[in-house]
Amino acid sequence: ELNLKTAEDVGLAIDRKFRHRMVVFRFFSGVINKIFGLLFVLTILAANSYQRKYCTKFDFDNVYITGYFRRIDARRRHAGKRTLLPLKKAEENEIIYPTRMKKKTDEG
Repeated sequence: ELNLKTAEDVGLAIDRKFRHRMVVFRFFSGVINKIFGLLFVLTILAANSYQRKYCTKFDFDNVYITGYFRRIDARRRHAGKRTLLPLKKAEENEIIYPTRMKKKTDEG
């Protein structure tokens, strides 16, 4: 027996298949949108937490030698006070210079 279908039957089958795939696509698209929304909110919360700690805790992520830090150190040297620069070899491995192009291994 031959299973012949009319053009209308083929069109309806294609339409059904397309609608089913659209439902699946919209479901996964919605899930992905919710995940990205959650990641966005978590990123904002993490940035806020980092900034709060950076501004309130003296020793939190305090490993940067900036131009401002160098000016303060030069002023202290000129005044005959104790200075921090130049750093010792052991200290050099823990410090980050924002103006240098070389990235430290633990900078991620």
